[in-house]
Amino acid sequence: MADTVVFDVKPPFQTKGAEVWRQTWAACGPYLPASFSVERRDLAVSVSGDMSMAHWIWRIVVVPHDERSAKTWIRTTACYRRIQGVWRIVHEHCSIPFDPMTSQVVFTLDP
Repeated sequence: MADTVVFDVKPPFQTKGAEVWRQTWAACGPYLPASFSVERRDLAVSVSGDMSMAHWIWRIVVVPHDERSAKTWIRTTACYRRIQGVWRIVHEHCSIPFDPMTSQVVFTLDP
């Protein structure tokens, strides 16, 4: 959707439009492990009429476990709107925990 807005864990600061978001992540493909899965936890969903919101944490799981991208959890909140009977993401925000004293990402397997 053209009016989708995403605040993600990687640049750019915000992405507008589903197609631009797809292109941004397609460019990340070469930096991801050849084989991985995604572990999700703590999913919470709230629905009211044609709007809904969900939040959860997730991480990339790879073998061997020394892959840097698999060493932390990502927090995600997504807002959905039902448009012509189909639920569409209209806003998403992802963040990675960081240490405010060092401004460094906190890598942890224990959220």
